[in-house]
Amino acid sequence: GGHEMRGRPLLSVEGLSARYGDFEVLSNITLEIGRGETVALVGESGSGKSTLGRVITGLKEPSKGRTVFDGVPLPEKLRHRRLDLLRRIQIIYQSADTALNPRQTVRKIIGRPLTLYQGLRGAAREKRLIELLKMVELSEDHAGRTPGQLSGGQKQRVAIARALAAGPELIICDEITSALDKVVQAEVLRMLIGLQETLGVSYLFITHDIEVVRAIADRVAVMQYGKIVEQGEKEVVFAPPHEPYTDRLLASVPDMAVGWLDRIIAGRAA
Repeated sequence: GGHEMRGRPLLSVEGLSARYGDFEVLSNITLEIGRGETVALVGESGSGKSTLGRVITGLKEPSKGRTVFDGVPLPEKLRHRRLDLLRRIQIIYQSADTALNPRQTVRKIIGRPLTLYQGLRGAAREKRLIELLKMVELSEDHAGRTPGQLSGGQKQRVAIARALAAGPELIICDEITSALDKVVQAEVLRMLIGLQETLGVSYLFITHDIEVVRAIADRVAVMQYGKIVEQGEKEVVFAPPHEPYTDRLLASVPDMAVGWLDRIIAGRAA
């Protein structure tokens, strides 16, 4: 944790706003993500955090401002983004059930981006596929299964492997552990931290769960009503005094829950 921003940020959101009709869902958002860094974007449902993810990935056009990736402004529309840019920014969604084709095997799900982005086929693709399965702590006998034959945690691991298959520099994680039980959630977060250490990938972690933020973030941006009300190093944002909204978010975590994830992760690491 606690990375200093070395050189220019990998992703820079500059004065970004976005609307749905007359409603301004994002208002003047400024945010930076460094290489190999995890920024958590935290806020209640409807705060605008998922919309920001959609703007970064090109699914929603901003009304003002821009997003710069590795020094180059991102085209606002997805269809104007070239294949290599699509490769470099991947997104993983909350529900693996809607994200994964139930009729396709894991081999096909992870194999497609390996061919599309890496040009791998045949034996080379199979070799990489098995490496990716191991990276997400699945065995190669999962390759022949369909999503319906997997647990929730396993499905989310497949979705993570599919994102990694592209060879991304930034992965946007939109509530990706919120449907999982606490122990599985802790396992997946521990795995993501390990993958970051190995691969140097950056994460934008969109979540409403303060405990997830505590476990994984280097820096935190707190969103309310489409604005960032507070941002900074995790230790600073979580130390009192708080903005009133951050205070409410922190207070919504029962006292007994504070540190549960740290304890589980420490236990597994030991």
